[in-house]
Amino acid sequence: MKNLNIIPKRKKSSYLLRTTIPKDLVDTFGGRTRFHISLKNVSNKERLLVSIYLKSLTKELFQDIRMGMKSLGVDDIREILKVEVRKSILHSHQVNLGTNKYDPEKVEDSLKSVSSKEEKMKQKLKDDLKSYEGMLDEKLEKILLSLDIEYDNKSVNYRQLRRYFIDLYLLRFDFIRSLINETGRTDDDFRIEVEEKLKVHLFPEFSEQTISRDPIEPIPIQQQEPLTSHQKTPLSVGIENYIDEKGSIRIRSINEVKHSLNHLIEEWGDIPIGSVTREMTTKFKGHIRKIPRNRKKNPKYRDKDFHELVEMNLKDTISTTTVNKHLGYCSSFYDWSINHGYSDINPFKGMKLKKEVRTRDERDRFTELELKKILNYLNLLSNKYIAINLIFIIFY
Repeated sequence: MKNLNIIPKRKKSSYLLRTTIPKDLVDTFGGRTRFHISLKNVSNKERLLVSIYLKSLTKELFQDIRMGMKSLGVDDIREILKVEVRKSILHSHQVNLGTNKYDPEKVEDSLKSVSSKEEKMKQKLKDDLKSYEGMLDEKLEKILLSLDIEYDNKSVNYRQLRRYFIDLYLLRFDFIRSLINETGRTDDDFRIEVEEKLKVHLFPEFSEQTISRDPIEPIPIQQQEPLTSHQKTPLSVGIENYIDEKGSIRIRSINEVKHSLNHLIEEWGDIPIGSVTREMTTKFKGHIRKIPRNRKKNPKYRDKDFHELVEMNLKDTISTTTVNKHLGYCSSFYDWSINHGYSDINPFKGMKLKKEVRTRDERDRFTELELKKILNYLNLLSNKYIAINLIFIIFY
């Protein structure tokens, strides 16, 4: 009973089921950390049974939401680090511009301040690394959640990302000093140093080949490496394996994932998973946006194939939210494919469309009066299954 969070209201005969929203999904629910469900019309004998059922439904709901989140991959690490490099460069220039260059004593004070901060950081890393990593965890959590990236802070990728941040911050001190001393060191010089230190190919334009190549020497065309036997696995087989690993999720959720991923086969045929390129997915995104609403239900569209519908250039097409849902499932599938050796890249990375309004604002919002009417009606319902569905319409 205590794990179900059944709490009494002011009236002894009335109870509420309190549901806490997982920390990683709070932003998805508009900042709400919990919600309550009234058990007013539930008898004492049924209260425990109904509460257990409601609790299981909320758990499924949270799992379904997470399915649209992608896991932390190598491409994500690169993008996050690129942003952090830009921030480090801006920070360095801010410190430099905040130094009075016309007063030698102020310049010396600024250099001493930078060196002091560097020494304190190194000492902190030496004496209490876990504490410093804890501070970084708070920052990384905000970054990853803002990008809808699911992560495990004990995974290799996450721990490596945290270590990259530490190395980047240590490199920044020397760059700040070089700017204050007016050594002529540029932003690109800093990027090159980051590239050499972290070795994660953040800036391929500064790779060793680009820097050392004789400008007269022609650059050879890079041939695409042949696919491995694993990467030649057909999309249909990979999708089935992916679905099988999803475990005990609702049949409705399984069908939703399959529906989204089957668009890949409709677009390209049952091609090898590893053969999909960024150019192909860019075109695919354009095609998905032309698919009509209720394609399978509308008799005008249900007998037409994917490409016929794309060529019709219809106006009543699926919403931005639906497009992003399809792209999200495809991206999650390719994150999984990378981890299982079916692909070297996630060609759906960063493909989602920008929305001018939040997903929950795309629907008509209830007024306060309407919410009160719905809740009052909800308390009078004898069919608990209808009540449950209405609850989730209101709160999600």
